[in-house]
Amino acid sequence: MNTMTDLVTLNCRRLAVAWGYPDDLRPHWRLGYCQGDGVCYCGRITPSEIPRLVEGMKARGRLDERAARVLNRLAATERLDITLRHTGRYTHSGCTDIVTDDVPGFAESLQARFENVLREDFDSLCDEAESEGYSLLDGR
Repeated sequence: MNTMTDLVTLNCRRLAVAWGYPDDLRPHWRLGYCQGDGVCYCGRITPSEIPRLVEGMKARGRLDERAARVLNRLAATERLDITLRHTGRYTHSGCTDIVTDDVPGFAESLQARFENVLREDFDSLCDEAESEGYSLLDGR
């Protein structure tokens, strides 16, 4: 690895943590101004890591207090598990599947809403990481 590669990778990790995502998500990036370039992350968000993510999403206005409370309760009972799976040959956020598992039947409508909100939040995180990555590489 070279210094710029390390710098962009570390910045992707720093940004994810600042947004409330776990520190062990693996960033994947390709920033060469070509089609399919961008930033995405893969890994698992465990139930114990979900409250921090929920708080970040609430602070960004993506979740209201009630939804945050229910999601935190589900996480506390180990009934919410999230996997971010890189699925394509490109590296932007659209090539990452977001899978929520172990959600009980009574919370299926909240699960669908949470997946949509998480997708919006994840896409925004990846867009910001991409923008900052280009700035680092271009020396801006």
